[in-house]
Amino acid sequence: MSPVEPVAAESPRQATPESPTHASWQTRFRAGSLAMLPLMVGVIPFGMVYGVSALAAGWSPVQTMAMSLLLFAGAAQLAVVSLVAGGAAYVAVALAVFVMNLRHLLYGMSLARELPGDEPPPRLVQAFTLTDESYAVTIRESRQGRASTAFFWGASLTLYVSWQVASALGIMLGDRIPDPTALGLDLIFPLTFLSLLLAVARNRRDWAVATLSGAIVVGLRQVTDGGTALIAGTIVAACIGALIGESRRG
Repeated sequence: MSPVEPVAAESPRQATPESPTHASWQTRFRAGSLAMLPLMVGVIPFGMVYGVSALAAGWSPVQTMAMSLLLFAGAAQLAVVSLVAGGAAYVAVALAVFVMNLRHLLYGMSLARELPGDEPPPRLVQAFTLTDESYAVTIRESRQGRASTAFFWGASLTLYVSWQVASALGIMLGDRIPDPTALGLDLIFPLTFLSLLLAVARNRRDWAVATLSGAIVVGLRQVTDGGTALIAGTIVAACIGALIGESRRG
């Protein structure tokens, strides 16, 4: 019997553009981009409304685009335009933006449990690109067991680029659409949020929490500003939803 020759150990295979790992990342990134496309029906007109409103308030095209590039927060951008046009102090403007975007703190805490922290891009970049829309499609993907940073990045980057294009279109069409509210374009923002709710609400508990949150916001809006009412309604309804979930599991 001949002696058995030792088999040389194979070197670990490096990832290549054709490897399964790379293809999987590309596939998930593409899935995130495609998931965002149906929401463009609301995002594009909303971005155009911002561009038109900023020009109508006396902003230059450079200032208008700079805020879209650096702030990237539709509702907050419209609030800034309105407050600055009304002569509000810069401290008040910054505080208003902070309060309006506090909901992203809840979004971030939620996604931090779903997305791995060691995948690119870094958490800071993810936080900058986090929006209502990207959160909604990513958390829906997570509920189906397919959450990934690649999916989130595909959705977020698609929305970021689309928002810049929409803002630029609003700037170019500013003279032709002098009053967006006359066309009913101010309804785009609430309708966009309604479409996000339809995308993520899946059972009676979700709808109960959404209804309760809306009722709290409407009630508080009678005695305080919209940003505070929104945050308070979100936190209270989220706590009640968590308690309902715990009681069902118990």
